[in-house]
Amino acid sequence: MRANYHRVHFSLENGQHAMTDLVPCFRNYKDWHYLLEVGNILDGLKLINPTKVNGDSKPVLIGQDPQQLELL
Repeated sequence: MRANYHRVHFSLENGQHAMTDLVPCFRNYKDWHYLLEVGNILDGLKLINPTKVNGDSKPVLIGQDPQQLELL
């Protein structure tokens, strides 16, 4: 059985980019699903390495980037 997943990309404060893969049937998805919107600014992300966000992070919404919202 193949699991469907969401590849999520992040722009970091230092100008770099990172990503993570989230699987709806995994337990950590409950911490993320309501935050998966373009332009959301998140805190609480833990990096596994410079380009990979730990999917077990506990993200917190702290705002929205108005420039990103205009692109939609």
